[in-house]
Order: sequence, then C-alpha cells, then structure tokens
Amino acid sequence: GIVSDKPAYKLVNYDEDGFWSRLDTFYINYDDDLNILSTVSHKEEFEIKLDGKLYSLKKATHEKYDDPTDSSSSITILDSVYLLCYNLKTHTLTSRNLSKIPVFDDCRMTYLKSKNVFAIISGRKDFSKTSIYHARNLSLTTLDTAGNILKIKDLNKLSSDFGIVEQGNKILINAYLYGNISRLYIIDNVSLDIIDSMNISSASSYRVINDSIVLASGLSEYVTYLNTNAKTMESHKIRKDTCSISFQYSGRFVQQDYFLNLRTLDSIFTCYNISRYIQVSDDKFNSQPLGIKIVNFSHNGDANFSYVFNDFEPNAVKLPRGIACTRDGGIIITVVSSVDNKDMSSYLLKFDPKGNISKVKSLKK
Repeated sequence: GIVSDKPAYKLVNYDEDGFWSRLDTFYINYDDDLNILSTVSHKEEFEIKLDGKLYSLKKATHEKYDDPTDSSSSITILDSVYLLCYNLKTHTLTSRNLSKIPVFDDCRMTYLKSKNVFAIISGRKDFSKTSIYHARNLSLTTLDTAGNILKIKDLNKLSSDFGIVEQGNKILINAYLYGNISRLYIIDNVSLDIIDSMNISSASSYRVINDSIVLASGLSEYVTYLNTNAKTMESHKIRKDTCSISFQYSGRFVQQDYFLNLRTLDSIFTCYNISRYIQVSDDKFNSQPLGIKIVNFSHNGDANFSYVFNDFEPNAVKLPRGIACTRDGGIIITVVSSVDNKDMSSYLLKFDPKGNISKVKSLKK
C-alpha cells in the first residue's frame, strides 16, 4: 500500500464514472475491477465528487480555555467556514467564505440531489450549559454549488453531536441529546421547517434506501432499520465480535455508505475491524488485531454469510474507510492499516461474491 501518515477514505460520488477514494494525497478514480481510470494529487481533503468537481468544507478555528492553566479545559471554536471546490478539468481551486452563516463551533455538509444544493447543519455553542457535552443550538443552511447562501434556518434545538443526510424531499438530521437520547428530525427541504421527529439509536453512518427506509449504524454492535414514515425502528445485533469501529472524520464527512452498502434489502453489507484481548499480567491486556470482518445480512437482521480478511499485513490494525458493491457481485473496501499507530498504509481491496480476495490495489509514490 501507500505508506503515509495521510488519511484514506471513500468519497461520495454523484457522477457516473466509477468510484473515487483518497489514498495519501492521491484521489483515485477506479472501476469495478480496480482498474485505475485516473488519479489527481491534491493536499486538500475533499469529501464529495459532483459534476466533475471535488467539494469539501474547510474550517478556521481557535482554542478557548475555561482555565488557561488546564489544557484539558480547551474548547475548539470555529471562526469561519469555506466551501472548497477543485475543478478536475481546469485544475483550479476556488474557495468561498460562508461568512453569513452564524458563528458556530462545528458543522456537517451533505448534497441534496433533489434540489442541486448543499445543506449544512451547524451548531452554535451554548456556554450557559455546564454539561461536558457542550450543547449546541442547531442551524440549517442551504447554498448552491458555487457557495451562494440560499436560506438560513434556526432550528431551536440543542445537540451535543449531529449529522445530516437527504431522504427524498426530506432532510434528516440526527441529534444526540442529553440523557443518552438521540433524536431524528425530519425536515422539509424547501421551507427547512421540522415536520416530524422520532427517537432513534445513536448512529454515525447512514444508508438511505428509499423515501421511507434508512439503515443506520454507530459505534455499537447494532445496525438499525428506520422507517421515517411509520416512525418505527428495529435494531439488530450484527457485530458479534470484539471489535473496534473507528469513524475517522466522524460526522464531518458524508458517511451514508462508509460502513453500510447493499444490493437489496436482503443483501446488506457492513464491515469492521475485529480484535481480541490477551492478558499479559493481572491488570493488563493487549489488543491483538485480527483483521476486517465483512458481514452480509438481510433487513430483519438474519445473517447470510461473513468472512474475515487478515492475509495482508496480519499484525496491522486495519480500519475500513468505505465499502462499495460492484456490478459483478463483489465488494471493494478502502482500507487504512497501521502498526503501533505508525507506518500507516492505505489501499483498495476487491472481494469476489464468495469472499475471496480477487485484487489488492495501491499507488506507489
């Protein structure tokens, strides 16, 4: 793989030109067979490919200290946000300052395909709250792909963490509230008004199936089947191993297919890192990485099959950064691996329908 300390992840691609992943500073366009179609090198971290361009949010921040003598009391304050756009045809980078958006401490972005606009959910910190979660007053903004702000809506809701995704003519915003409660707000994509809501399990990765069904997964062993019309939720225990599920860029990047992808509702894929703990003394355990587990299951939680990949770099911690289903029945996973949190490498894995590795692909510097 590419040995680097730079990130690797799968981009959300809205164009009909195969898949896109970032490995190190390379953006790689590839097909179902891992044939490299094109590569672009760029230092910026982009999250969305749309109309031949790469998009992301760039943030300018500073640290605020409740106690200047205590570094643990620091809070990151977001001063400004820029919409970055890199044109793959002209090789030009443009940056648009979104200065009209209210000052906030964090934000997430998604693309609303039905409206051809971006939607940004942002949180303005409420310093009157003393909770360690630092409550945020949520605000929703839409802007066109050139970065022109179209509408800003104060939702008058508090959250300590949040995410955003499109479902048909609705915008779904998940918010983690106090008392270990997560709420899904259902928002009209024109008025930006909250039209409904439902309690949900905490999740960071979503896969929208249709106008009513959403799959969700989080840091737990459960995958949740949400019906946003009927307001029902079914959680199924899919991950039954000792595992480590790491969400690099959790929330910041659009993650509807980071760890969930499917062919049909009876053939859903998820993948995660697995490990086991070895006792080395009376009070000390070491974690031994066992690779990546790929599980295929149906919408009611029934397991179809599973397999484990640990043939390449068996002593490395391997973390999946995006899963894609291919037309030939296989799957492709973007992988980051490291040993002792160093010597990081990244690569693409292709599995055939029976779970056999068919190809490993990387770029050499």
